[in-house]
Amino acid sequence: MLSKSEIKAYHQNGYVVPKGFRFEKNELAKLQTGLSAVLSKNPTIMPDRLMNPHLNKGKPYLVEGDPVFHWLVHDPRILRIAESVMEPNLILLFTHLFCKPAASTRSVPRHQDGPFWPVEPMKSCTI
Repeated sequence: MLSKSEIKAYHQNGYVVPKGFRFEKNELAKLQTGLSAVLSKNPTIMPDRLMNPHLNKGKPYLVEGDPVFHWLVHDPRILRIAESVMEPNLILLFTHLFCKPAASTRSVPRHQDGPFWPVEPMKSCTI
């Protein structure tokens, strides 16, 4: 859960870096293994298009996922952080692995995704 000052910072600045949250080394290792598996199982999908790896063959790109990402999005610590700024009764819209190879020349300008999401009220957070 975020502190009152972190929640205030989120609402003022649009982001916050939680001071009290860290993954354990074994959790990071599981996430790295899962990421490597998703990358190797989806060679025809651009690595910055790995949508919904918490599902298996989920839309829109039918990414072959990994169970570690299902664990991640249901981790009570992550949910408490999101609930701190969004309130309870969250809905997971999608997951996205941002994997941009070092030699990539593809650029994505600053933008806001909110207008493209069918969410009312338009209130979202990215973790």
